[in-house]
Amino acid sequence: MAMPSSRLYTACANCTPVSSESPISAPDIQRLRWRQASLGVSIIKLDRRFQPRDTLSENTVARYKAAMLRGDAFPPISVARIGRELFVVDGFHRLEAARAAGLETVEARVANMQEDTAVAVAIEANATHGLSLSRSDKRRCFALYVEAGRHLRLDGTVKSLRQIRRELANIAWPNTISRWLRDANIQPTIEDDGPVVSWVDNDITQGEGLDNERLSELQAFVDSADYLYQQLEDAESRLVAREWIKRLWSRVEAHDALEI
Repeated sequence: MAMPSSRLYTACANCTPVSSESPISAPDIQRLRWRQASLGVSIIKLDRRFQPRDTLSENTVARYKAAMLRGDAFPPISVARIGRELFVVDGFHRLEAARAAGLETVEARVANMQEDTAVAVAIEANATHGLSLSRSDKRRCFALYVEAGRHLRLDGTVKSLRQIRRELANIAWPNTISRWLRDANIQPTIEDDGPVVSWVDNDITQGEGLDNERLSELQAFVDSADYLYQQLEDAESRLVAREWIKRLWSRVEAHDALEI
């Protein structure tokens, strides 16, 4: 039983791009030569090395399965041919749904590539469409990116924060990426990327009873706001930004007053 194609199936409401800023694919991704093919479901491997998400959504798989059995058409999955083996790099939910629906084949686009390129393709695809990435998904994208050595230039030096951000499909701000690198004991490269060191005191998140996860998220937000403010070049824009910051602080004070 092949994948039915009587109607176009549109994805869920949560399937939104991560950023309006288009990622710039690395040269090895741009050089890939894709070809369309109908592939047997059983010969395509699912490998965690190429899965940027922590887990698959069972609800999404179930909805896709029902849609496939209804006859809805899906975009082709993306498959990396590494040596003699085939690995899905985009379309994990669709492939799982096809298996659950008992389909024998799926439509795919296939390209020969190295393992590290497959990692990069998987990250870019999952970050730019499909289900929005969770915080843990973004950290996993970064971990896979580093494990594959994609953060390094040919001479072994670390790429700039902006380049890493683009290659990670803009899933995080430069300051956040800088923090992730330091967490992995990697020294960020300081070029024209603006501030790379958080001015928020990390020691304050070490006390007992603190909500460290949310404080870390708020720290990333503050660092990003600081970074964006420093990119404003005209005085008028800075005046507007300062007014927004004042209003935010007023809301914080008002909220604290209600808590007392």
